Amino acid sequence: MFIDTHAHITWEPLQDNLAAVVKEAADVSVNKIITIGCCEESSKNAIAATKIFDTVFASCGVHPSDVRPDVDWKLYESFWSEKKCVAIGETGLDDCHYNEHKNLQEELFLRHIQAAKKYNKPLVIHTREAGQKALDILQSENCSNFVIHCFTENKAFAKRVLDMGGIISVGGIITFPNAKDLRETVAYVPLSSIMLETDCPYLAPQSVRGKVNSPKNIPEIAYKIAEVKGVLLSEVEESTTRLAERFFGI
Repeated sequence: MFIDTHAHITWEPLQDNLAAVVKEAADVSVNKIITIGCCEESSKNAIAATKIFDTVFASCGVHPSDVRPDVDWKLYESFWSEKKCVAIGETGLDDCHYNEHKNLQEELFLRHIQAAKKYNKPLVIHTREAGQKALDILQSENCSNFVIHCFTENKAFAKRVLDMGGIISVGGIITFPNAKDLRETVAYVPLSSIMLETDCPYLAPQSVRGKVNSPKNIPEIAYKIAEVKGVLLSEVEESTTRLAERFFGI
């Protein structure tokens, strides 16, 4: 069994065919999916999906692209209180596309860290050109229960994540021909600290690159990791699934 630990199945164009998306994933042994909310609407839809499908779980938060001063925190508290909301986020920092809101990003990131402690749930973190700053904040808050999703950083960054107790999640980018540096980093990171994700509907792996991504593509990502690390696909399947079940409590 595989687990897609970071998907957006309630986003277009997947949301109109949710039953098919879940079934196609199950047909290739992707038997659990964490669907991620990045704003109030997508978080609400993520929670709704968990009530329809036994194999779907949610994480809810405010993505750096959606930060604003009037977040409805009472609504998020209701999301985070849900049994099948298994993580806080997607949250984090992005100095690449949204650097005009740096202070607000940091303020909301701290709010998510506090919520993770309150609800005893892990953090799902987005970083782009702000990775060290995000780790500095996590370290200052004594927060170690986190995953850096869609990991594309270097070995030094990976080492700091691991030293802090965090883990990394690897998606379709590892299959791209020009992702040599990422493959070298993944070869360095212990398999026991790696989870799988699609970040669908984006970042489809190489065999379907440019098309709509979905959880059914997890095995291709797992196969590439097995190739990079020189292990059997079954080892990647077992290790990543065991870690995801422990990390998310599912």
